[in-house]
Amino acid sequence: TSAVSAWLEAGDAAERLGEADRAIAAFRRALDRDPLDARASQRLQSLLAARGGASDLITLHENRAQAEQGDQAAAAWLEAARIAYDQLKDTARALLALDKAYEAAPRRVSVLERRAELRAAVGRHAEAAGDWTARLELPCEPSELNHAHVSLAALYQDHLRDAPRAVGHLNTALAAAPEHEEALKRLARLHQDAQNWPAAVDALRRLVALPNLPAGVIAGSLAQAIE
Repeated sequence: TSAVSAWLEAGDAAERLGEADRAIAAFRRALDRDPLDARASQRLQSLLAARGGASDLITLHENRAQAEQGDQAAAAWLEAARIAYDQLKDTARALLALDKAYEAAPRRVSVLERRAELRAAVGRHAEAAGDWTARLELPCEPSELNHAHVSLAALYQDHLRDAPRAVGHLNTALAAAPEHEEALKRLARLHQDAQNWPAAVDALRRLVALPNLPAGVIAGSLAQAIE
């Protein structure tokens, strides 16, 4: 619209004169009239980033997300979550944004993975496991599949006290990647805790046979075997 164009021109002019505050105000007025205007959004984001306005950047992406739908909305919510966590260490705000991203695109892989990671980080382990389980239902490359299985195994082993599920996910990961170091270490520990000595020894043998395995890992594994 003509109003949006006028505010864009005002913002450009203020920016050329080095008047950042006036430029920011003008680009915000343009976005008030058209929240999806790409040029206003890009210029405002650049100006806010230059002055370290993380909270304002989050609000910018949140506003854009509310004006979008589907994957585009999810992408904006993801960016808001990234800034909230990486720059402000505001996990609550980041998780709220990720919940919104999930509502917009419940089958978006990056949403499920990031939310699982942050939920686990704040002790919401059962919910994190739910996200990783949902992730497994989506198409993915073998390496991504293994990452999801090992992440689930870690949650079940370290926090949810469900050793059989942990073993199942580790065996699935190792069927696809027999030399997965973390999976072998976790599997050996689980079998040792269950006093399943033949399975523990087998996992440790496979572990110490890995090529280029650091000496410290080998020593730790052998110490684990004789505890």
